[in-house]
Amino acid sequence: MRLIVADAAGAGWLRDKDGNDHQLAADSWAECDVRDTIFTGEGETAWVRYREDGRQVDVQPNSEYHIEYQNDDVIDVRAASPAVDELVAATEGIGIDEERIYRALATVQGNAEAIEQVRALFLDRTGRTLDEVLDDELSGSELDRAMAYLR
Repeated sequence: MRLIVADAAGAGWLRDKDGNDHQLAADSWAECDVRDTIFTGEGETAWVRYREDGRQVDVQPNSEYHIEYQNDDVIDVRAASPAVDELVAATEGIGIDEERIYRALATVQGNAEAIEQVRALFLDRTGRTLDEVLDDELSGSELDRAMAYLR
């Protein structure tokens, strides 16, 4: 589900939640989801205009700007992305890499919000819950160790 909260235009790029880059144009506005990032290169300037209050933000050359949005019902998964990248890579294909799973889970251990973000992003990327994949791929003490990181 997309939550469009702003529009962007100018010289630069919009990176969507899936990591795809879309070139911005000065003469047309592109919709921005809460999970999008705008970035500019040398000599490029972009603008972000928020729909709710009309506020406009200038994105200066050689910078990165994350779309702002505050809502307790929306989870910002950008912080969880590196851990999920590792978890997906560790569980894809034939066999799994248990140590890679443990290292990825250790990065969010004890942080309930980060754990929730990892679970949401993993489901979004794979179509399966993290707990389901861990239960299918691990057993016994390996599963217990992995699940301990998620408590």
